[in-house]
This record gives sequence, structure tokens and C-alpha cells, in this order.
Amino acid sequence: MSPNHHMKTHCKCGRIKDNRAYLCKKCYTSSGNGRRGTGKYNPIYSNGYKLIHLTEHPRSNKDGYVNEHVIIMEDKMNRFLEDGEVIHHINGLRDDNRIENLLLTNPSEHCGIHNKLRAVQS
Repeated sequence: MSPNHHMKTHCKCGRIKDNRAYLCKKCYTSSGNGRRGTGKYNPIYSNGYKLIHLTEHPRSNKDGYVNEHVIIMEDKMNRFLEDGEVIHHINGLRDDNRIENLLLTNPSEHCGIHNKLRAVQS
């Protein structure tokens, strides 16, 4: 880990946030990200994956959204994903982004996992 691992920086709103986080807690929760069970929580999904609006993120799409599981894994590893790194949802549920359900793999390993699962299911 780098010596700046626990440095505090500023969120885009100007509040202090942990260096490893993309947003401060207030921005993260007020945007609806990560808040299950509240009336204003309306997550955006694409192909079953939960998205977070982070226009500055290197993996954001043209509308500024990133898959939530990418953000969670990057936060856990304290770095951006590298080219060739793929995240597998262990239980197969694309919107279950608990860190214990995420496995960092490469494309070959990820394909092998799904091939084995298909073989077992048939």
C-alpha cells in the first residue's frame, strides 16, 4: 500500500472524503447509490448490472455511468482495474455487489468459470 493510502481529499462537491473513495458519503447516499429500502432509491441498471454515475471515472460509459461492482472492487484494491481484469459474481446475481460475492479474474479464467457452470447445469 502506498503511504498516501489514508489521505483525505476533496469530493467534487468540496467535502472531505477518504482518498480511496470516489465520492464523499453524503454525495454517495444522496445520489441513491448504495441506499436500499428508501423511497427515493431508484438504481439505474444495464443488462442486470447496477450502475453509478461517475463521469470522471476511466471506465465510465458515454453517459457517465460505471458498473457498481467495478467501483466496489477498485475500492477494495485501492486502485483502478487494469486492462484484462474481469470481475465475476460468484452467486451469479449481477446486482449482488457485496465484496464477498466478487472475484477478480482475467478473461480466460472468467470464461472457464462460466463454461464449468454451463456444463454442470446441462
